[in-house]
Amino acid sequence: MTAQECSLTTLEAVSDILSQAPPIAACHLRPHPACCLFISWNGCIVLVYDGFPPPLVQAKMRITNNNDVMLRLKEENFGSKWPKTTLGAVNDGADELSLEQFTRLRDICNRYSNQIINNISTNNGIKVDILSIVEYQQRGLEKLSKRIDVPLDDPTTKSCNDVDEDSSSNSTPSEEEQSRVNSVISEWNDVQAYLPKVNAPGSRIESYRQDFCGRTCVAFIISTMPAPLRDVLSEFRHAVDEEFPGRYGWLDETSLHCTLRSLDEYAKGI
Repeated sequence: MTAQECSLTTLEAVSDILSQAPPIAACHLRPHPACCLFISWNGCIVLVYDGFPPPLVQAKMRITNNNDVMLRLKEENFGSKWPKTTLGAVNDGADELSLEQFTRLRDICNRYSNQIINNISTNNGIKVDILSIVEYQQRGLEKLSKRIDVPLDDPTTKSCNDVDEDSSSNSTPSEEEQSRVNSVISEWNDVQAYLPKVNAPGSRIESYRQDFCGRTCVAFIISTMPAPLRDVLSEFRHAVDEEFPGRYGWLDETSLHCTLRSLDEYAKGI
């Protein structure tokens, strides 16, 4: 399917849904306090958050509750049920990791996770004051054909490093949200059992960059990411490339995002 063949109706409908009263509050995505740099299935490297904060849960529920009424969306993928940002993916043709190599890669993730956790104030995390409904031409969102931004309710003019009581409350995920994330990241505690999932084929960097039309609702993060966090992520990518040269392709910073859910629809007649 070409970009020209993708309908814009879904994007406009979701924009209307998210703009309805009461307004959705601005909030913050907070890096996970124990393990924020993680190797997910297929070897993708992700920045993990401690759970969707209540305003983003509200946004997701609005979309779901309007499905079958205004929308015909496919079921939500599990991958968008725990909040994360994909930083990079394995290059095509890369060899499988050995257990020793996987352990070294996990150690690098843990080392830089600790830097984020111990040396950077992440109570406020990455501010989310805009949700974007996009039609993309590449899965990694490095190339878009349509973007509609929905501003969230943000009565303050404070920077993303400032904390007030309301924003802290808005940004604290529920126990259910936190538990869902913890169940995912706990998988790599058993390295032998987890390694086959890391080495599983698919989700290579080329798949993020090949021509493919789709729709999704996301929060782009780079414009509100605290500078110290951005610096650590840059150092982390460099460390991975030094230890595993040529293994990873990194998505462009301007495309980095947290997905709320896919907006792809069932084909007509289904």
